[in-house]
Amino acid sequence: MKTPEERIIERINKEIGSDIKNLHKSEYLVREYEESLRDIRAQLSLEDPSVSSVIKTTLTDAENVSDKLERQIEKVDKFTESLSEKLDFRTSIVTGIGDNLAKIRDLEHLIEYFKILRDIQDISQELKASVGGRDEAKIVGFYLALCGEKESCNSVIGRLQHVEAPHLKTFANQTASYWHDILLEKFSKDFESLLKTIRWPYLGHASEVLNPSKDSMNKLTILAEYLFLIKPPGDPSSEHIVLSPGVTCPPISHPTQLLIKPFRQRFQFHFTGNKQTNRLDKPEWYFTQIINWAKDNHIFVGENFQVSASRAGLADFNVRLEFVRGLVQLAMEKLCEEIEQIAQDEHLFAHLLDEVLSFEQDLKESLK
Repeated sequence: MKTPEERIIERINKEIGSDIKNLHKSEYLVREYEESLRDIRAQLSLEDPSVSSVIKTTLTDAENVSDKLERQIEKVDKFTESLSEKLDFRTSIVTGIGDNLAKIRDLEHLIEYFKILRDIQDISQELKASVGGRDEAKIVGFYLALCGEKESCNSVIGRLQHVEAPHLKTFANQTASYWHDILLEKFSKDFESLLKTIRWPYLGHASEVLNPSKDSMNKLTILAEYLFLIKPPGDPSSEHIVLSPGVTCPPISHPTQLLIKPFRQRFQFHFTGNKQTNRLDKPEWYFTQIINWAKDNHIFVGENFQVSASRAGLADFNVRLEFVRGLVQLAMEKLCEEIEQIAQDEHLFAHLLDEVLSFEQDLKESLK
């Protein structure tokens, strides 16, 4: 598109051209352009009545719109200022509410702290009052209220998992440990007394027949259930038994420990110290003894005490297997003590390896 200057030059060239005789036309062109400019000025002058009303209206509307825009801008500015003030006010309110909520949470934690402290003291008093009585289920119930499932809100220890109170946790654990030891000793004595009553363990002698009364077995299974339930604070399942720097065993539940205790006493009597049955060249003697003890007693243990573990919530726990493992651990403990001495003699070490492999095979075949 050509500019106005280009169009004027083109018009001059067209009218005058290169002929000097046409110069008189320049005056005509000047007058023509002057008249055109006057006409344009007149058309754009709002004072001239001949100017188009459309232009006047358009310009007037534009001025009105401009005025309205300015007024709206002023309103927006005032609204922005007012809104900022209100936002500042509400921000201060929200900040205050946040501070108050934090104080409320602190108070709630404090209330929970004192509730737990009171519960610990109340449970301890109840245990103190009832520990000498005969209502054993009540005693166990109080202990479980203090130290039940670690992730449950039904026990004090469980509730403390969600409270930031290290000193209170220490106090609760110490209280639970105190009562755990007392109750464990109480029920262990009763359990061992009943084991003697039923003439446990069965050692394979014809004169010793394991035929307990129904009442004795009922009491034993109930006591076993209590012993399964009474767990110390913390996670005893993570505390493996270290037999040597390279040998560890999973922990054995307390009822199973009590069942194994008389076997352990006999094992130590026959296979430690200066006894004739304690010989480095005869590991098969104590391997055979353990196999016989396991064969004679593992079914009885499983039939009578698996139900106790199940009632205590140990659904996947195998009492019979743990009993056998506890007996095998007697041999492992002895081997850990003697292995260095045996390893110095090639024949003793080779014989031990043969007997260990035979022992493993006998276990698999005898205890299916």
